[in-house]
Parts: sequence; C-alpha cells; structure tokens
Amino acid sequence: NVIARIEAANEDQVGGANPFQACLPDSDRLAGSDILVVRHAAPTPTPPANIVNNRLYMISNAMSGELFVGGVMPIPAGYNATDTIHEVVTNLYYLSPNSSAGTGIPALNRIALVDGPALAVQVLITGVEDLLVLVGIAPDADGSVNNYVNPNSPLAVGAPIVATRAWLRIRGERVDLDFTDTSTYEYADLSVAPNDSFRRMLVSKTLRVRNGT
Repeated sequence: NVIARIEAANEDQVGGANPFQACLPDSDRLAGSDILVVRHAAPTPTPPANIVNNRLYMISNAMSGELFVGGVMPIPAGYNATDTIHEVVTNLYYLSPNSSAGTGIPALNRIALVDGPALAVQVLITGVEDLLVLVGIAPDADGSVNNYVNPNSPLAVGAPIVATRAWLRIRGERVDLDFTDTSTYEYADLSVAPNDSFRRMLVSKTLRVRNGT
C-alpha cells in the first residue's frame, strides 16, 4: 500500500487484527511490541540509464505518478524518460523474540522491499526488547500535530498522520552479574522497572512526515 506513507500496529493487534499478518506472522514477532512501516520515494532521482531490473520505481510529473518494475514493465504510457523517476523504498520495523545472538535475545529487524520485487528480512540491532510507536495526527488537516495516539486508536482512523514518535528499549545481550538495573524507564504510557542484571538504555525519535496532509 504505497499510498500510506506511515502505518503502524499496536502491541495488541495480533492475529486477524494485525494488518501486516500476511508478511509478519505473530510467531515471528516479539509479543507486546509494536510495528512501524515507512514508505517513501528515494531522495535521489534515478536516471533512466541506471534503472535496475526487478526493482520498483515511481515515475511522476506535475500531473500524476505511476509505479513500474524496471526491466519487466516499460515506462508507463503517458510518461517519458525526461519525467522524474525514483526508487520506491518500503521498510517494516519490528522486534523478533530471537536473533543471531541467541535464543531469547530479541532484535530489531526490518522487512525491506528489495529487487524482485520481493521482501527480505534484515537484522538491525540485537538486544532491543521493546519498540513502541505513537502516530501524530492532524484531524483538522492544518499540518500540525494535535495528538500523539496509539496506532489502533479510534482517533487515528481517517486522520492525516503528520508525524511519528518511536522508542526503543535496548538491553545487553548477556547479564552482568556485578550490576543490577534499578532504573525505571518511563515512555509514552509505560513505566517499566526491570530490576535485573541487564544493562539498558532508552532511545527515542520523533519524525515529521513531509507532505503529510
């Protein structure tokens, strides 16, 4: 769904309620974590001579835009080689319960759109034990965030998403027997006090969606 630039799923959206179930079954997803999907056109245009076979592109002009697959489909009718061509970039971010670091060691992964076009799983960071996502909505369509809400909030239905805010809670891959984590991690609507021997850090990022309305 390349029309939706930002999509997300809340931690309790599982089974049939998970909009990404077809490519990310619940068994591959760390329970209690969110999903974030980001879609956009690559920032640098692709010259026609550099089009890669089996890669998804968008061609556009001042009036419209259309998708095509390099080497499989011709440039769509109504467009020519002087119109702007961009690669389509799609990434789904999620947590897996296990990783290359070991069973029971979670990881931040992404499912990326690659040549084919196809989807490929890529491991990004091991030890990520929580991904929490809020979406910033502008129901009055003025481009400014009115509220940050959970992805499955009724307030988000039909409202333009103009920003997203995400937190990652990251822990060490192994326990440190000389350390006890007595910190309380507060983010969004959570307050987590692990009280164990993993070292942790909490990172967050807020991103504005260009042309979000």
